[in-house]
Parts: sequence; C-alpha cells; structure tokens
Amino acid sequence: FGTINNGASAITTTGTLSSGAITSTGSLLLDSANAEVNLKSGVSGTTGAVNWTFSTTGTDYASISLPYDTRASLGLHMDSAYPITIDATTRIDFDIAGSTKMTMDTNGLALASHLDMPDNAYIKLGTGDDLQIFHDGSNSVIREDGVGHLYIDGSNVYLRVNRPTGSENAVAAEANGAVTLYHNNAAKLATTSTGIDVTGTVTATGTSV
Repeated sequence: FGTINNGASAITTTGTLSSGAITSTGSLLLDSANAEVNLKSGVSGTTGAVNWTFSTTGTDYASISLPYDTRASLGLHMDSAYPITIDATTRIDFDIAGSTKMTMDTNGLALASHLDMPDNAYIKLGTGDDLQIFHDGSNSVIREDGVGHLYIDGSNVYLRVNRPTGSENAVAAEANGAVTLYHNNAAKLATTSTGIDVTGTVTATGTSV
C-alpha cells in the first residue's frame, strides 16, 4: 500500500508492513521476539537516505543515517555528534566530543593521540608475537622472543638516562663513527678507527695487555 500517516498515534504490527511512506509522530512497534527491519532508500541516480532516530528527552538521542551514495556509508549519531562514521570503501572514524581519536583506513590504524594501556598489557608484533613491549608493574620491558635478533637501527643511536627528560647520555653510537661510553653524562671511552680513546684514568685489576 501507499502512505501511512497517523499523527501522534502508535503504529503496531505483528505481521508484515510494507509501505511507500510511513509518517508518525508516535511510535512504530514491531511486536516480535525476532523483529527485523529492512530499510531501503535511493535508487541509481538519486540521493535518497534512510534515517532512524530514537529519542526519550528530545535532546538525548541516537540515530543511524544511511545516505545513498555510490558507496555505503553509516554514521552513528549521539548527542549531536557522530562517534562512529563508516565509509565502506575508505575509512572508519571514531570520535569523542566531536574530535576524531582513531581512524581505520586502507593504510591501517591511526591514533590521534597516545595509546594508554595498563600494567601487563602487551603490544605484540610478528606472526608468532616475536616482539613484545609491556610494563609489568615494576619494570618496562622490550622482549625479543623469536628466533632472530633485536635490532635498533638509526643513523645515530643514543641510550639516554635520567628520566623523565633523558638528559644524560649513557651510550652513543654514530654511523661510520665512534661508539662512546659515558659516566654521569661525561664521555669516558670512545672507539676510533685505530683502537680506543680513554678520558681519565684507567684502573685495571691485572697488568696483562
């Protein structure tokens, strides 16, 4: 049949309801334990849309909007914001207070801020979880648990201490150059192309060289 318009009254059905248009300021009740709603809007060349809204106060509500387009899109609308927006062909955005915090797209997963995890929650990388990064409640751990090695690659690699600023060098390794050991941020031993350079006094427990 065609259009149903019953003003503020409720529409109740226990069977199949099929209509070109249903308009009601009351409620639409699907009285079934396995109620199913199939909504279709828009045909080729149109910009039709399906909108579902649930409201209890007039201001706090949730809605699903399915605009017709050349691709499938879904937006979950709460309190005048869209916490989840899905574009089937490109991306999924997760928002909080109107600000996108996480995006999933063809490039992978992107966070707008930091990743906050509790103690003993692991970041695991590799098919066999070979690389693990975690905090056990007392210590921070980077663990290589696979068959290979743990590499730290960089043009210049520094191991620094004195949290939280990391203001003191402990070990410095420079590409095509020296590896330097520090004591209290002062260089004491550095490799050279011919051997080592020592700054300060060498104290040995034996005399063999």
